[in-house]
Amino acid sequence: TVSGFSKSRGVSKWLLPEALASVDDWQLQGILAVNGGQIGFRGLDARGADSAGLQLRARGEGIFGDPQQPQPFSSLDLLLDIDSDNTEAALYLLIEKLPEVGPVQGSARLTAPAGDQFAIEDYQIEVGRKQELYTVYTGRIGHIPVAGERPTSGIDIHISRTAARTGQLGRVFDVTLPEIGPVAYSGRFVGSEKDGVFKDLSLTAGAEKALQLKVRGQLQMGDARTGEPPKSIDLAVTVASPETAPIAQLTGSALPQLGPVKGRFKLTGRLQNMQVSEIDIAAGHPDTLTLSARGGIEKLLFEPKISFNGVRLDLSAVSPSSARFLPLLGLGTAD
Repeated sequence: TVSGFSKSRGVSKWLLPEALASVDDWQLQGILAVNGGQIGFRGLDARGADSAGLQLRARGEGIFGDPQQPQPFSSLDLLLDIDSDNTEAALYLLIEKLPEVGPVQGSARLTAPAGDQFAIEDYQIEVGRKQELYTVYTGRIGHIPVAGERPTSGIDIHISRTAARTGQLGRVFDVTLPEIGPVAYSGRFVGSEKDGVFKDLSLTAGAEKALQLKVRGQLQMGDARTGEPPKSIDLAVTVASPETAPIAQLTGSALPQLGPVKGRFKLTGRLQNMQVSEIDIAAGHPDTLTLSARGGIEKLLFEPKISFNGVRLDLSAVSPSSARFLPLLGLGTAD
């Protein structure tokens, strides 16, 4: 049995993936074994920390391989416990770049499937605070290269996120979103950090008895290493509201008070140049006035505020009395 400590970042860089190399203050103990010319360890229990607030605990076993390889293990199985009081300190352990949203806690298994890469199994990380912006990641990362410019790949991570306010979710994507209340969504990120897909997206937003949105679909992601926005978006959206006013607030447009609103449409394109198609929206009461709109919008912009270009809509109105309909056309009321 051996015990000791290390305060060398060079040792951390040699033994661990880059994402963990900042942890340079280690206390450790375990059993060191030599068998047939191979040097290994078992029963390892190591605790480390860095100056930014990240704390790690590593437990497990491994065998050292060729010291000339970019990563030094021929086999490795370490259970990592992760704890940070702030997001920034643990940012390299996450599969997406997040703003500062609070603590990070979780665990993962670090393995070494090849001489030039690591892998992470049983990845389970919680980020943030449940009453604010809160994210849970679960899954695996199959290939974490330790040399060259290859992207991390073999990613299959399920993401579940809740936000108390829509604006908090906008911070994640660095866009300004209209405020409609709490948001919850989930989906799977599959592929590599260069060219991944966020699939099986399921999102609900809004409060009960108020404006509610439901979104289904997927996003073709850009290069996460450069902060590239999604390359393409393919989403089906349904919307419901007990009255017109929340829709007017969402779009920033003046709309008459007609009553309940229900509808659906599709969003496609890129984040800064989106198209709206298959619009099918109805508003009002059958016994007073019902308006419906079908068609599409060539360009939807979110910045500096929501705006539309190339609107092509077929509008229809049905009312048992012209007294309800004519004011919408600025014609007053019928005698």
